[in-house]
Amino acid sequence: MGVVSLALVALVVGCGRIGIEPIEHGDATPKLDATIDGAIDAAPATLVGTYTLDSSIAYTCASGLVDIAVTKFTFAPAGVMVSATSDDTGAPPQPCSMLGPMPTGAPFDVTCTLPGACNEIYRLTGSIVDAKHWTGTFTATFSGMCLDCTLQTFARTGTAP
Repeated sequence: MGVVSLALVALVVGCGRIGIEPIEHGDATPKLDATIDGAIDAAPATLVGTYTLDSSIAYTCASGLVDIAVTKFTFAPAGVMVSATSDDTGAPPQPCSMLGPMPTGAPFDVTCTLPGACNEIYRLTGSIVDAKHWTGTFTATFSGMCLDCTLQTFARTGTAP
């Protein structure tokens, strides 16, 4: 019995060494509320919305047949998936509408392919930083008869209004 009591005392006394402060009578609610508020502020937001890029994505090849000009991406729910479309006004828009699993945490990964003699494969991967920001990488890959088109990678940050 004395050994168990000594172990319990060591456990209670040792809590401060691992970052757990003992709760004194009457102050549990404010500490709990502050912890919950902090966790909500730090929790990743959903990806749905329109995000302006920190700098545009621009690339042209194949005598202008591939002409990427993107300043914004809009993410929209598509069932359990999320779609990402750009503000590119080309016909067809480049990149095509990218699709991927709806993120349940911070990371996301959407992709699409424009098939043809030159397959254009577009991918946007990244992480949700907070309710208004994500950071990631846009990649354009080309396969087939693509003339002078080469792999392109752009690191970008998106910001919602």
